[in-house]
Amino acid sequence: RVLFRSLSFFLWITLLYLVTSKSAHYMFYESHFSWIYLIKVALTTLLVSVLNFGLGRVLGGSRFFQEASQCLGQKNTAFTVWICLETFNPSIALGPMFYIVIQNLYNSWLISKKTIS
Repeated sequence: RVLFRSLSFFLWITLLYLVTSKSAHYMFYESHFSWIYLIKVALTTLLVSVLNFGLGRVLGGSRFFQEASQCLGQKNTAFTVWICLETFNPSIALGPMFYIVIQNLYNSWLISKKTIS
């Protein structure tokens, strides 16, 4: 049982690493987008992420704010990024890739708040 939990965490980290590195390689070496465009995509994605997590906090009330926030904010976008990178134009994967980074930063912050306090 513990083995499967450890294995799933290892697979999740590996998937995040592969998706992030492939997207970063595309952004830095293969895309012809300006930094302004990339910043606009990142900020738009940040706005969508804040709205999703924030709406979940509001709907969850004082009792279930964290659960509802995760329900609306947490997205399984790694599969979307992989499909975009392999099948379509990789530039389509920029939004979902930024979302993965933002949601994992937020989740890391939540975990650190729980473990520190």
